[in-house]
Amino acid sequence: MPDVKLIYMIRNSYERAMSSLRMMLGRDRAWKQSLDELVDKPAFQKKSVYKENIPAWEGAFPATQILYIPFGRVKSDPDGVLHEVERYLGLERFDSYPVISGKVNATGKKKIEIPDSISEKIRRMTAPQYPYLTERFGEAFVSILR
Repeated sequence: MPDVKLIYMIRNSYERAMSSLRMMLGRDRAWKQSLDELVDKPAFQKKSVYKENIPAWEGAFPATQILYIPFGRVKSDPDGVLHEVERYLGLERFDSYPVISGKVNATGKKKIEIPDSISEKIRRMTAPQYPYLTERFGEAFVSILR
């Protein structure tokens, strides 16, 4: 697929994992009894392992076919992100997006508490991603992942 254009939104690994956990808990309260088991699942962990996922994508597609966007820019510069995506996709600039701010799928209303032990476990699990992301994209990119 030489003409495909991929967009890879990179989020702070820890925040991405915590958000995913809160979303899972909000949908299925049964996991509250076995958070350790859930966090230990490879399917849960794999989503935050950028140092494996990015090279895998780049093994299948040239880096020139992948636009990497730090997640924090969605909040800090939504217009800029949309216009960058438009340019990347070869689309004409559009300046009348009706709603480009506000949270979608926010779990803040549900206020799901995660025990400190699980939060720390996720922090340790995701910590190795930051040196990789810093080396791959630079400190400025990593500083706006949140």
